[in-house]
This record gives sequence, C-alpha cells and structure tokens, in this order.
Amino acid sequence: MGYYDSEDLPVYDHLAAEYCVVDRWFSSAPGATWPNRLYALAGQAADSREDASPPLYALPTFVRYLDQAGVDWRWYSFDPGTLRAADPEYRLSHHDRFGYVDARKLSIREEVVGKLTEKGSFLDDVAAGNLAPVSWIDPRFKDLRVLGPDSNDDHPPSDVIAGQDLVLTVYHALSSNAASWAKTLLIVTYDEHGGFYDHVSPPMAIDDHPEFQRLGVRVPALLISPFVAPGSTSTALLGPDLYFDHTSIMKTIFTRFCQMDGQIPAMTARAAAANHLGHLLRDDAPRGDVPDHADAVKAVSEWRDSWTEARFTDPVGAVPGPHELTDFQNGFYEMARLLRQAGLPGGHP
Repeated sequence: MGYYDSEDLPVYDHLAAEYCVVDRWFSSAPGATWPNRLYALAGQAADSREDASPPLYALPTFVRYLDQAGVDWRWYSFDPGTLRAADPEYRLSHHDRFGYVDARKLSIREEVVGKLTEKGSFLDDVAAGNLAPVSWIDPRFKDLRVLGPDSNDDHPPSDVIAGQDLVLTVYHALSSNAASWAKTLLIVTYDEHGGFYDHVSPPMAIDDHPEFQRLGVRVPALLISPFVAPGSTSTALLGPDLYFDHTSIMKTIFTRFCQMDGQIPAMTARAAAANHLGHLLRDDAPRGDVPDHADAVKAVSEWRDSWTEARFTDPVGAVPGPHELTDFQNGFYEMARLLRQAGLPGGHP
C-alpha cells in the first residue's frame, strides 16, 4: 500500500489543518466515474454503475431549479463542462452560464474565440467581485500538452501536485477577496474511489432505484470556509452516524437558495434524504483571518518553476513517456467531439 504525505500534498495538508475534513463522505454508488458525477448533478445514476459510451445522458440536473428560482450560477471548466454531457437543456446553449477556470491557460485559438464570446473566467470573476452565488469547477481531465503536466484531476497517471496547484489557485483567489470570502463555502471532493480497502462499511441509502440502495466507499472531502472550525472533522462534530454523499451538494444548495414555504425542490428520493453540509458550519460570525499558506504556495511555485526550467534546459528529457489514455479520458474526448460536431461552438467550454 502507498500513501501521500504532507510533502506530496502540501495544499491538502494546510487545508485539513485549518478547515474541516468530512471523514464520512461516501461516493454515491459503488461504481464508475460518471454514475457518481450524475448523482452530484441529478441525484441518480441513469440506471447504471458503469460509464455510458459515449458519456452523454439525458437527466434533469439541479441547476434547472436554480434557473426557476432566479439564482445566478456559472459552470467553470478547462474543457466542455460536464454539465453539458448530463443535461440536454444545457448541451448546446446557455453559453453565458459557462466559463473557463482560467482564460490565461487557453490555447491561442480558444483564447481568440473565447474573448469574443465568453464572460470572464473563474479567476476574473472572483477578482472583479462578480462570482455567482453558485459556482461549479471541473478540473482539467486531459489536454495532451507536449511539455508540462496534462490533467489536474488526480486520476492516475496524473501528477498529484497538479491537482494541488488547481485547488490552491481556487482557494487563494477566493480567500484574497475579503468581501466574497466572508460568505464562501468551498467544497473539494472526488467522484469515486480508487478501489482501495476502507475500514468503514458503506451505509444503506434511500433511493428510487432498488439496485442503488447502498453507497460506495468513502472519498476525500474538505470543507473550506470562514464558517468551519479549524482542524475539525465531521465525525468529531456530528458523530460517526451522520454521513454525506454527492447529493449532499445539491441538498446544501437547495437549502440555502431554493426554499419556498420551507420546502426545497423535490428531485429524487436520494437527494431528499441527503444531509446538507450546513450541519458542519458554525453559527457565530465568520472567522476574520485567512490562515497563512505561504508554505503551500512555495511548494506549488517550485513545482511550476521546475517545468519552466525544463523547457529551456532539457525539453526532450522533460517530456514524460507516452501512455495510453484511460477509458474515462477516451470517453471524455468522444463526448467533447460529439458536442462540437452537434454544434457547440469553439471557445465555449
């Protein structure tokens, strides 16, 4: 068995010490990537534990209820947003709802088109104070760079420090804007597990589908906010019997933004039964300080600098050997190709 320590994951080490680790967050189904992502978006898995091929679905997602309630939201990604693959309502339209995580990381062609067609990227929106009440961030699943890291979603064979770079970029941007930070809850989690042994048995779950009435094993999850207790865990705060899964995200969003006469939208039985994350937030005033994270910045900056140095000193040797794309990556590229072929314009994530 292997593990990562604080030197490998300096950003997570900092965030775990200063915020809340949700150590009772289970994947929504003992299955593959897309079924678990669908639970986060639609409260169900389209009747399968396996990824569809290609991964294009026709499910109503929680953002429809945000639109109905007049709640602003945006979906940020490096590639076509995964929402487009899940919900046909947003497959080829609603471009104002989608943006890039960082417009500075686009290819030249995407940048030219994007500047003509897109609002600001996530980093631009945070800096300008234009962040919507609800934001979703997809990692970079694959971009096939010649020199430099490819994906930053922590899926093998990705370099895990690339994922640390992404999380630090988002956290630093949010915490640097005092006005928005004072009312922010940042959730960092993973869609499914890597097949590793876990000593905590997955609990039963309420679900409309009899085959999906047990959760998958636990996945990492962090709550980052001035409203959470430093160095806390969900078990220490709530006990081991109160647990969360991916539908807890929409339950939290609905509870905060979409209540009408004390009721929230009814999507699925799983979503209705989920625990919202407000149980882990403090009732008093938000924490006034932003913990110093210079050590995490230094570690990630050194990693970035190593790629810059390699570009000039040993550009051939720095390129990792070729590897086959994973099934998920192949499926993602096929999904993206079909979206573009169906009419999703270039420059629109």
